[in-house]
Amino acid sequence: MTAKNPHSLEISELLSVNLANSPLKEVFTNFELRKKYLVALTQALDLIGFNHFSNDIFIGEMNDKGVICLFTRHASIISRLKNKLPSLLHCFRESGFAVTEIQLKVLPKSDVDNGLSRPEEPKANPQPLSAAQVQSWEMLLRNTDPESPTYQAIQLLIANAKKRA
Repeated sequence: MTAKNPHSLEISELLSVNLANSPLKEVFTNFELRKKYLVALTQALDLIGFNHFSNDIFIGEMNDKGVICLFTRHASIISRLKNKLPSLLHCFRESGFAVTEIQLKVLPKSDVDNGLSRPEEPKANPQPLSAAQVQSWEMLLRNTDPESPTYQAIQLLIANAKKRA
């Protein structure tokens, strides 16, 4: 049996109903605030006609100066949202948030790779090349410089086509 550290807390103390004295108070408060911001964002996107982007926009950093950062995977969404920033600000303020600035950012590639992206749909199998098509590619290969990357690409295409045939 191990001795209890006088500074350690029991899980029941951390998750007590009385969060005023709990070290997790700030975590729960931030979680609830983020949840309220997300509801306001969803409503704002609906009002400005961008509700189809609601699954592609994420709330990032929020600070006490009224600056929030919205992330997305697609730069095209950012370019569209830039024109609607005044409307988004207005919607957040109408929801009771003292938002002074909205920053828009594209998610870094590493974040997309870490599971935030949707699973890709499987690619359809390409149609096999006909004998006439393979013959045309072989003729083009003979007329291409063997030192060029195009030559290597055509060679690979022909080899793959013959494997599928």
